[in-house]
Amino acid sequence: MTKEQVKTKVKPLRDKRIPFGIARSKLDVDNLDPAYHYRWVNDEPGRIAKAQEGGYSFVIPEEVNRESNDENRVNILGGSNKDGSKLNIYLMKIPMELHLEDVELMQGQVDKIDEAIQGGNINREANDGRYVPKGGISYNPS
Repeated sequence: MTKEQVKTKVKPLRDKRIPFGIARSKLDVDNLDPAYHYRWVNDEPGRIAKAQEGGYSFVIPEEVNRESNDENRVNILGGSNKDGSKLNIYLMKIPMELHLEDVELMQGQVDKIDEAIQGGNINREANDGRYVPKGGISYNPS
């Protein structure tokens, strides 16, 4: 068979192939459900509990085509704690509607800080002698 014949030959359908030995992040995850927002959470004291209080739940290996483990949770070794013990990082998810509510809430806080900066009121103290133009402070990075 010539090279031209090989180039024009129809390739059979197969699953996406990821070449072995190619550099990739160990945090990459396939088959994520777009109905959820995903996040890696360090297993530091209280952090997992706070994530769960906020609506996050653990991702199980079958959801993202990973091998099962004893905990039945997607996790990786993320280094070590200050005491030298291992630090696990868990993949967690939250419904997208809750994530978008959180983003809106956080943006509201950022907007308040921006407003304080523009008004010259951020960390302002009485008689601190700062100058604030009548139109407020503006920033144009051009």
